[in-house]
Amino acid sequence: MGSRVTACAMVIGAMAGAALPVGVTAQSVAGRAGPAPAHEFIGRWRVVTATIAPWVASDSAGVDRTRLLARVVQLGATSLTGLPPFDCTDGRFEPTQVEPEGLFQGGLPAPAGTAARALGFSAGRVRGIRLICASGVFEFHAADSSHLLVAIDNVILTLDRSPGAQAAETSPAGAVQALLERHASNRFAFHRAAVERLRTWLDARLIADITAYFDAPTSPDEAPPIDGDPFTDSQETPTRFAVQQGRITGRRAEVAVVFADGWSSKTLRYRLERDGAAWRIVDIVFGDGSTFTKLLRDGAAASRNQGAGERVWE
Repeated sequence: MGSRVTACAMVIGAMAGAALPVGVTAQSVAGRAGPAPAHEFIGRWRVVTATIAPWVASDSAGVDRTRLLARVVQLGATSLTGLPPFDCTDGRFEPTQVEPEGLFQGGLPAPAGTAARALGFSAGRVRGIRLICASGVFEFHAADSSHLLVAIDNVILTLDRSPGAQAAETSPAGAVQALLERHASNRFAFHRAAVERLRTWLDARLIADITAYFDAPTSPDEAPPIDGDPFTDSQETPTRFAVQQGRITGRRAEVAVVFADGWSSKTLRYRLERDGAAWRIVDIVFGDGSTFTKLLRDGAAASRNQGAGERVWE
């Protein structure tokens, strides 16, 4: 992929129940003046990622993060449910607007601004809400209109309410959401074993192209033809995404996904076809109009000219 892939991260946010529209950046939402009214956040959210907080060593969190994934979290007018033992039914919400130094109750390592950017927040103050319960205080921080970030037991959870997070997995948007959640749990690695874990959501023709790419001999002394993760068009590990509502035409569908970080956003389009009762991804269209399948075929051809060995990126 080399120059084909650009760095990105995934879309996290916090407005009323709408997902981040294509073309709306994290900065244009999260950077609005004033604290967020608590009612903006009431509704159904889904835990899509769980990462070790930057203020602890990766081997010291002591939390089974996988048990937190895919949980449905409901924020009510005075309640938080879906994250036992942290459920709260008699809470009180307060709107917040904090500098990076105040995020996660002041837990970010210095310089806090840099740490906040790494988590996907844009520069400046971050809007959100504080939930005060008998069981503790929960700080939810917004990066844009689709997700909230909250820290629990030294793990930062991403709560998502984009259309994909609300959709059934049997729908095009739900299939893309499920693939990206699984891909995120694999740290967005692109190698043979990692892609095998995504097979459920991939069309047989796309699997064949991926297999042909990995089967092509390469030279260990040469840079790999695909240098990054083509599923997200990134060279660095993404952190946020928002899956939009799919458009269905007969047996075909297309789903836009907005990827963003603290600096910018971009949109990829996932193409799917119906396979019985399921929707499977047949291709991905990158921002410049090129496609995943062409990238794979060109990469396989280039690999055959490089020598022997298998490329692994993670």
